This record gives sequence, C-alpha cells and structure tokens, in this order.
Amino acid sequence: MREIRYGEDLLFNDVFPLLRRYHQIPDSVLIRRHVIINNLEIDVFLKWRCGFQVRTMILELKSKDLLKLLDQCIRRRQLADWVYGVIDLNIHTVFDIILYSDEYLQKLKTARDLGIGLIAIYTEHEPKKMLLRKPIMILKSKMRPKSILQYLLEKVNE
Repeated sequence: MREIRYGEDLLFNDVFPLLRRYHQIPDSVLIRRHVIINNLEIDVFLKWRCGFQVRTMILELKSKDLLKLLDQCIRRRQLADWVYGVIDLNIHTVFDIILYSDEYLQKLKTARDLGIGLIAIYTEHEPKKMLLRKPIMILKSKMRPKSILQYLLEKVNE
C-alpha cells in the first residue's frame, strides 16, 4: 500500500534507497503507511524476513518540526527494531537548531541514547537543473536490543 496522504509522505521516496542499501532490505519488504500500533500512528512501517528472523523499521516523516519528530520517534522506539526520523530540512539548518537550543540538544541526545536514527534531506538548487534531493544520515539507528526471552524463543524455533 503506497498511499500518499500528506506532503511529508513524499519524503519516504527520498530516503528509502539509502535505508534499503544500509539495512539490506529485500524487494519482498512489506511497506505500510499510516498504520496504528499501540494507539500510535506510524507514518511508515516496514517489515521483512532476514533468514528466520522478522525485522521491522519505523519511519516518522516531518517537513519542519524537529522537536515533534524527535518526540514521536522516542515514543515509538520500542515498537520496531530500527526507528528513523526524517526531516525535510537542510543539514545546516538542523545543526543550527540543535546547537542553539538546549531543549533540542537534549532531545537529540535522548534519541541517540535510544538508538534512534535521524535523516535530513539536503536540497541542492542548481540553475537550469532540477532540484537534487539527497538524504543525509545524521544518526544511524541502532537495532533495538531484544529481551532474553525473545532471544531464547528464536533459538528454540531454529
């Protein structure tokens, strides 16, 4: 289901090739948009198989509101193996915001400590050319640690 409801949904097209390469996401990936999990709306939910294991990823997409993006990612962290926040701001703007606000800096540190990734969209304006939109990974998401019980259950099923 490739449903586009909001302008932010188009950000997925910018970042998916980068994430696909980095996380080796196969063609058979299930992509769901605007899905509700634990009473939270998820912008993009991805699910795929890697051997015997099921892998999951959440993407939260925002056009400008970095603080809201970080808050949403933090609240959704335990729902997937990887969580990324994607912001449609130039990387220079993102750093300006973070460096001049303690509130933003603390949120970013919390996101980093939880293993949440952050991607900014760099837009290059060249005369007589189309806009070039390039995702820049500021933070790479780290895989959520699984509980010992989940690990043992996976080993038993192998």
